[in-house]
Amino acid sequence: MYCLLTKTLRFLIIFYVIFFSSCKKNEENNYIFSGVVTDQVTGQTISGASVSLVLQLLCDVHEPLSDFGPKAISSLDGKFKISIPIATYEYTKRGGCPSVNASKTGYVGSLNIDVGSQNADNLNIKLLHYGKLNLHIKNDTINNTIDSVEIWIGRWSFSDYPPKYREICQGRKFNEIFLFDSLWSATSYTIQIGSIGRSHYDIHPYFESSIIIKPDIITDYYVTF
Repeated sequence: MYCLLTKTLRFLIIFYVIFFSSCKKNEENNYIFSGVVTDQVTGQTISGASVSLVLQLLCDVHEPLSDFGPKAISSLDGKFKISIPIATYEYTKRGGCPSVNASKTGYVGSLNIDVGSQNADNLNIKLLHYGKLNLHIKNDTINNTIDSVEIWIGRWSFSDYPPKYREICQGRKFNEIFLFDSLWSATSYTIQIGSIGRSHYDIHPYFESSIIIKPDIITDYYVTF
């Protein structure tokens, strides 16, 4: 009986040594990205969010090019951990800017967090609430001869990426309201108004400005020519 217990104990010790050595070796060969997912407005941790490694074409555009590597689901306390082989990560990042983001039903999404080329911990991925924009466009025709305009709205500089929304106002002395919903709140949007058919690279629009969209309510913005 004593011999049997000794052999069993010896087997368990050898098993645990091999197992933890293997885990340690895997971690040494991997990049680890960890942190917590929170609500943008309340700051509370969010469980059940899907966290992904994504590749962006440009680091400051927040528009993912593609997912790569494993995903993670945030735990009951909002924490997550993603492990990816260093060789895979280094090869993939040649095509863009590696970042992490999160998603969950009921949220519009999250901004991408640039993770560079090494381990990153204590990341705080904020899930964003939906926002709406009421854009009031009025042409008083007093100081101009404009009779039609094209409205462009996007979450980034148009010199880097085309705008997401387009609308057209036509007719002299127009006074119209455009509602844009499902926008990303607490996020800066660029608004450009210019002649119809022009390129979004045009550096001389009639009007250009940036606005921060408020969460869970309608943001009103007024433009008058």
